[in-house]
Amino acid sequence: YLMREVQVPDYKASICTAFARGNVGRAKELAVSPEFDELKEETLQLIRSLSEKSLSDLAAFSKAKADKTVNTEGFLELLQMWYRDILLYKSTASSQNLIFGEEVQHIKRMAVKSTYEGLNRILNSIEEARIRLAGNVNAELTLEWLLLMCAEE
Repeated sequence: YLMREVQVPDYKASICTAFARGNVGRAKELAVSPEFDELKEETLQLIRSLSEKSLSDLAAFSKAKADKTVNTEGFLELLQMWYRDILLYKSTASSQNLIFGEEVQHIKRMAVKSTYEGLNRILNSIEEARIRLAGNVNAELTLEWLLLMCAEE
């Protein structure tokens, strides 16, 4: 539907569909949203270079994200989808069901470097960050902790 009616490429339709969790109206909204595109690109840029970022870079990103509380959950969702793709690729060595299919080269590289235990820790940490944020723990510190955890793994 998104590719036919909204004229979005297949990789974008895949991300919007996964992010909207089956809600067609929400997927259509995301497909035409410049804010969602910006959040996705910002998140992917960070993830691609996470291991090269300094502590001050991660702190600055965390502060900026924490100041935009509306996008914090979206950031966590994109992060979770990214690491899900790495885990899926590591398990199957196939790019067929990846949400971020256009990022398969980065996903392959990260799948080779990552362990199953490390990916599990990251995915559990994303859930822990959600719980902390729902409990009104400092958003900036929570995101900084999460990004440090991801960079270490």
